[in-house]
Amino acid sequence: MDPHHPYLIGDCLIHIFTFLNEDDLISASTVCKDWYEAAETPWLWRRICLQRWSFCNLAALGGDHLNHSWKRYFQRRCHLEKNMTQGRSGDYTCKSLRGHTGRVVGLVYLQGNSSLMPDLSKSSAVVCSASTDGTVRAWNIQNGENLWCSPVQSPLTKIIVDEKQEVIITSDSAGLITTWQGQTGQQLASFSTASSHCTLLQYNINNDWFLTVSRPKTSWLNM
Repeated sequence: MDPHHPYLIGDCLIHIFTFLNEDDLISASTVCKDWYEAAETPWLWRRICLQRWSFCNLAALGGDHLNHSWKRYFQRRCHLEKNMTQGRSGDYTCKSLRGHTGRVVGLVYLQGNSSLMPDLSKSSAVVCSASTDGTVRAWNIQNGENLWCSPVQSPLTKIIVDEKQEVIITSDSAGLITTWQGQTGQQLASFSTASSHCTLLQYNINNDWFLTVSRPKTSWLNM
C-alpha cells in the first residue's frame, strides 16, 4: 500500500469490493493484509446482508464484537438456511401451526409479554394469522399451541399489527376493518368501509399511532 495515501487506497479497495459477491470477497481477503482489512469492512457485509434479507437481527449474535458481527451474521444465517433446506437439525425448531381451514393471507409477530396471559412466560413469542376461512388465530410459536381463535366472519384479506400496543388489525372481503387485542383475542372495535378492496397502512409519527385505510381511487380514513 502507498504509505503516503493509505486511507485513499483502502477506500478504493472497499469500493472495488462492492462489486464482489460474498464468496469472492472471502477469497479476496486471503490475498494480503491490506486486502483482508478492506474485505472485513463491516459496511460491505452489512450491504450484502441487507441485499439478501430485508431484515437482519444482529442481536441474535449475542456479545460478538461489532466490527465482525455483520460478517458473522451472514455466515451464521447462511449456515442455518442450508441446514433448514437439507432438513438437518440445528439452531431452529419447526412447528406446524394447524387450525385454519382456508388459505392463510397473512402472518404477523407479537412478543408475548402481556400480563393478561399469565400462563405464558415473558419470553414467549406469539404470531397471529388471518385466513380466508374468516378467522384470526394466535399461536405460541415455541410449542405450536393455538392460543385463541376469533369468531368467524367474511373471508379475511389482510392482517397488520401494532406491536407496541399489541393490536391486530384485519380487513375482510366485505370491507369490515376490525381490531383485536393480540394477546387475548378480544375484539376492540370495527368499522365498515363498504368496499371489498381495502389497503391498510399502519405507521407512527412522534410516537403517535395512525392507521390509514384506503380503497381504490380514494384514501379516506385515519385512525
